[in-house]
Amino acid sequence: MDSKVSVIVPMYNSDKTIERTIKSVLRQTYINIEVIIVDDGSEDDSIKIVKNIMANDKRVILFRKKNGGVSSARNYGIRQSTGEYLFFLDADDEIEENLINSLLRSREKDTLPCCRMKIIDKNGSCGIYRKAQYCGEEIINGVLSNKIQGYACGCLFRNDKLTMFNEKIRYCEDMLFFISYIKNNNIGKLLFVDEVNGSYIYHQENSGTTRRKKGIIKNIESIQYAMKELDSITDYMYSRIIQNKKNALYEYELSRSDKNDIKYSTLHYPLMKYSGRSIIYRLFSSLYISKKCKSLIVYFAIRNCIKKLKSLIICMRKRGYNEF
Repeated sequence: MDSKVSVIVPMYNSDKTIERTIKSVLRQTYINIEVIIVDDGSEDDSIKIVKNIMANDKRVILFRKKNGGVSSARNYGIRQSTGEYLFFLDADDEIEENLINSLLRSREKDTLPCCRMKIIDKNGSCGIYRKAQYCGEEIINGVLSNKIQGYACGCLFRNDKLTMFNEKIRYCEDMLFFISYIKNNNIGKLLFVDEVNGSYIYHQENSGTTRRKKGIIKNIESIQYAMKELDSITDYMYSRIIQNKKNALYEYELSRSDKNDIKYSTLHYPLMKYSGRSIIYRLFSSLYISKKCKSLIVYFAIRNCIKKLKSLIICMRKRGYNEF
């Protein structure tokens, strides 16, 4: 249990949350850690806050670089790390005090230990509860079909077995990193550790990012590139799942867009027909290909309302309102 753990935190304009994030790491019951903060060109008081914390705890280390995105910051942190194991933490999230300890105790050969995740939003908390473990093909299938969240955050990675994040994409970079690690290291089991005070706390209200003007175009290009990369590192048997996921990601991205975005994307990025049997996705595909922008906007509005209603019902059931 003497293995050193490097906790890598990419930071950009996080002065409202970074102190809480760092202190959650410093409160860990496992003390052989280093907290690597990689500032990605912040323009607020984030650096000042980190330096104040560094004055009281030498385990916190600050590195500064030009803005290059979260993948670039994480890669910088990996190169500077000295720990045998790596743990990624976002600058607006936090971890409970027993998390690192519980992950280290769960190490097994060909196994990737991960923690449970709690979501905190403006309406309270709602936990994500997964199966205790996934094995073999179940892992990649689960990630691609969203049954498992293929995030870099929340798992304990071996430092000597990592591949770097792909800095060319800004969409699905976590998933690509996650699946690459699984494939390259022949991980046969994904183990979700469920211990008291051992969860990753994801602050959903802070996670949204403001899209840049015409950001949809870069996002669609990034989706195409990311899915192509996924296709290249996975077996042929996953091709249909990847195609379906690409279509679902297109829909998600377009659902956040305005009329001009949708019009531009339908002209320049024809959507391949959905390969599944879902009537909903066939409707989406036909509307997209026919460039009926007004109908698409109505379609997205209805779909988003249904998704919000489903999420509300799930949360209410978890809180004991079984009549829903």
